[in-house]
Amino acid sequence: MSFRSIHAYGSSLFLLALSAQAQAGPLYREATQELGIVNGAVVANQMVEITRLLPDPVLFRVERNEVDQMPTMLILRRAQATTAPEGSLLAKIEWSDGHRADGRERRIEAELPLRLRVDGADVRPTLRIRGPDLELALPPAAQQVALFSDGPVRFRAPAWHRGELKLTLDILASVGFKESGSQ
Repeated sequence: MSFRSIHAYGSSLFLLALSAQAQAGPLYREATQELGIVNGAVVANQMVEITRLLPDPVLFRVERNEVDQMPTMLILRRAQATTAPEGSLLAKIEWSDGHRADGRERRIEAELPLRLRVDGADVRPTLRIRGPDLELALPPAAQQVALFSDGPVRFRAPAWHRGELKLTLDILASVGFKESGSQ
């Protein structure tokens, strides 16, 4: 399995981190993608919007020879998504660290166009929302599963903010399904 962290620097430092972990096993890898200096457009005089392509679009990948049991589901923690007719996903995540002393809230949002590829072929995922999480069902006999960015990542942050911002998308690979509990 693998996952990517994405870093972007502009007039403020923006950090969009994507992570993944296997639920049943010690296999865990981390990588970072530097987006470099980015400029954004101020939207509605409140948010700075930044759009960038990722240097390496693969956000999650696992192959049968890397694990004892292939995942049957990917869980995107605290994410929402919509599907397009051609099978791609538009995942949306938000992060906030609460309100500042001056009453302002530091909130960032991200939209990531995603594609699911199973055994080398694009697959239209079956989605299910469970609480704040989004679940993507996977075929049980898959030999390779990959989730990758299918276009530019767009994220927004308050126009007034200066400094580092961090947004994490956790991608969990579940090897079993529990109808009544969390994974």
